[in-house]
Amino acid sequence: MDFWTFLVNMSKIELKRKSEIEQDMNERKRQILEAAWRVFSRYGLSKSTMNDIAREASVARQTLYNAYDGKDEVFRAVVRMGASETLKAVELEWDRLESLADKIDAFYRLGPISWYDIIEQSPDAAGLIEGFSGIAAKDLQDVAAEWVDMIALRMAPFEAKMAKKGMKPREVADFLYSGAKAAKYDTQSRDVFLKRLSVLKASVLALSGE
Repeated sequence: MDFWTFLVNMSKIELKRKSEIEQDMNERKRQILEAAWRVFSRYGLSKSTMNDIAREASVARQTLYNAYDGKDEVFRAVVRMGASETLKAVELEWDRLESLADKIDAFYRLGPISWYDIIEQSPDAAGLIEGFSGIAAKDLQDVAAEWVDMIALRMAPFEAKMAKKGMKPREVADFLYSGAKAAKYDTQSRDVFLKRLSVLKASVLALSGE
């Protein structure tokens, strides 16, 4: 084996090793974040501790701190992961479905309704909501932009009908996402929340000429 072949082989080995290390780190972070959400849901945001999260994730406390500076950073990472995975799930459903009404139903089922139920089942629902609006506010702003982009892109087939109503796909997408996000506030019950979503859906369909 000549020297250059040796270097190439060593480079391949090193790249594979780095890839395996990165995969292990990603899997460990996912393990931590899934455990963290269970802890936040069980005890509430204010009462959860880094020790609770480390114990639930079956990792050393120092391992947790090596990945995240503190509980707030863990919560923000949980929010980003959850939002990203929900977005991907909705994308898959929207690509499979044809009618805008069915697409909106899928968005509601996987997004707002699922989020509402999870928060309501937490012993510290108010604390979680405060965390979303406070600790994770910037993360949710970034997520909102991704959601609106995705929805607007998949509303493109309805662009001509929307134009007749003086609307554009991005405007309707923003209306749908923002409205669904706001529908959960100050609701007396789940039925009221679902009714708000139903009214929002009817409005979006009307704006889309459907």
